[in-house]
Amino acid sequence: MHLKTILIFSSVCFFTGTISQGLNAKQIHYFQKLVWNHFDIKSIKHGFSCIGIAENYNDCTLDENINNAVPPSVTAQGLFKILNCMVKVDKWGDNKDVAKMDINNVEDISNKFKDFDIDTDGFLNKKEISEFIKHFELSSLTRNELTQEDYGDVIYEFTHLTPITCDLSQVMLILLEYKAIFDNKEIDKIKDFNDLIQKVYEISQGHPPENFKSFHEE
Repeated sequence: MHLKTILIFSSVCFFTGTISQGLNAKQIHYFQKLVWNHFDIKSIKHGFSCIGIAENYNDCTLDENINNAVPPSVTAQGLFKILNCMVKVDKWGDNKDVAKMDINNVEDISNKFKDFDIDTDGFLNKKEISEFIKHFELSSLTRNELTQEDYGDVIYEFTHLTPITCDLSQVMLILLEYKAIFDNKEIDKIKDFNDLIQKVYEISQGHPPENFKSFHEE
C-alpha cells in the first residue's frame, strides 16, 4: 500500500546535525501547498531546498515514482510524513518569535491522528475529527492551565467549523491557533495565499532557493 512512498520521507529528518525550533503556521502552510499542488519528486526535493534545508539526503533514496496522479490518500500520507520530518530540521523562519508546534507537539498530534484515522487514508472525517479532539490532551500543547471553557471552545471548533475531512496539516493549524492564544504568541499568518500558491509553482519550475528566503523570514 504505497509503503515505500510513505516511508521514504522518514530519513530526511537527518538533513542537518541540529534540531530546529518546530513548525510555525507559515511553514505548515508552505509544506501543505507544496505537497498538495506539486507532489512530484523533483518539486518536493527542490521545495526542501527552497525553505533552507540542506540538500544532503545521506543514504535516503526518495521514491522517484511519486507524482501528482497518485490517489489523495497517498498525498495525505506523504504530507503526514513530511511534517513529522520537517519539524526536526533547521529551516528558514525557525528563529521568528511566533507560535510554533515543537517536536513533542507534532508527535503527540500525529499519534492521536493515527489512532482515529480508522481507514488509514491520511484524513479524518467528521466523526473521526470529533473523536480525535475529545480524546486529545490539549494541555500537552501549552504550559498554561486550561479551563473547561477552553476545552469547550476547541471541541466546538473541531466539531462544527472544520471541513468535512482534514489532513494532518489542517488539524495542526487549528490547534496552533489555540496554542498561540494559550501561550500569548502571535500566529505567523500567510498574508496572501495567492502569493504562496505562486511561489510553490515557481518552486516546481526550478526557481533558485535564494528567491524564497525573504518570504520565509519576513
